[in-house]
Amino acid sequence: MIRSYLITAIRNLWRRKGYSAINVFGLALGITVFLLIIQYASFELSYDKHYPGHEQIYRIGLEQFLNGQPVQASAENYPALGPALKRDLPEVEEFTRLYNLGAKNNIVVTHQGETEEIAFKQKRLLYAGQSFLPMFSHQMLSGNRDLALSEPFKMVITESTAKKYFGNKNPVGKYLRMQDDDFNNELCEITGVVKDVPANSHLKFDILISYSTLYARYDGSARARARYDESWERKDMYTYVKLRAGTDPLQFASKFPNIIQQYIPDLATENREDHLILQPVADIHLYSSLNDEPEINGNGRMVYFLGIIAIFVLVIAYINYINLSTARSIERANEVGVRKVLGASRPQLVNQFLFESFIINLSAITIAFLFYLVFFPRFSSL
Repeated sequence: MIRSYLITAIRNLWRRKGYSAINVFGLALGITVFLLIIQYASFELSYDKHYPGHEQIYRIGLEQFLNGQPVQASAENYPALGPALKRDLPEVEEFTRLYNLGAKNNIVVTHQGETEEIAFKQKRLLYAGQSFLPMFSHQMLSGNRDLALSEPFKMVITESTAKKYFGNKNPVGKYLRMQDDDFNNELCEITGVVKDVPANSHLKFDILISYSTLYARYDGSARARARYDESWERKDMYTYVKLRAGTDPLQFASKFPNIIQQYIPDLATENREDHLILQPVADIHLYSSLNDEPEINGNGRMVYFLGIIAIFVLVIAYINYINLSTARSIERANEVGVRKVLGASRPQLVNQFLFESFIINLSAITIAFLFYLVFFPRFSSL
């Protein structure tokens, strides 16, 4: 019986090829647009959620006011902030700082090979604290995650960077030289290789250099500490904290004014205010509009708006399909009457129309998935 329904349905649809093609391709187009937009929205909403324990990781931004008027709002902060929070607030399990040199200077990283020098410009180069790799649980392909950035002149590179400089050879124990516009020239030993940072991360990098390497730029540890550990004047470090499980982030953030007052007491006399901004790491890509972001951020409202558009397009496609089917059913009234005269029962007629509808929908979904596979690579690269 089912085989009979199927053959009859295919024959009827083939007899009306124009009507069938409009229905199938109209639905297929609507489903394709829906799939592409939903895939894009899902990707945008997935940013930084792949990090284990991401719910406990926050970035601290800085908003500054002068005479009650906003002056700037930056993703970067004071070098001394992280140590102060770790020291004074028990809610902080760990902190890390990042210095985004790749966004501030032109950088060339070179490797002296056996026969030639290999050199590339690098934009995604960060100086990172020892706790950065453990905090974000980056997967190490070689090296010790906890110790890879523990000493000066140590470097961790991504898998693709390793292949770029060393091919298929193990780069651990080898050296790369970093040179920038400020005449810094640092020869660093590679102590680890990590998997490439996923595309859905707001914090991408190709090379990490140990934060303590910055100290070597100044003679004397006291001067280095003053610049990179104790400064409440420079504002050029990303500061991330991992809060202890069970910490209320709002209650934690309520302690920020006391921290600022304690370490920068002269602000009030200068009619200045500093407000620290606590940002969940998973919200940064879509909901942060601060200056000095490491990457171009998305727009949360736009993502949800596109989701609504995707649903609207799919609904319109099916409304169009229903309208065409309704119009066609009126034309087929005579056919239905003839079938009844020939002995067809009501359930048989309903089943016949359902089979035709099933074939149209199955064909539309199949074509939509083919369109999706063809257009998604181009769509995702926009």
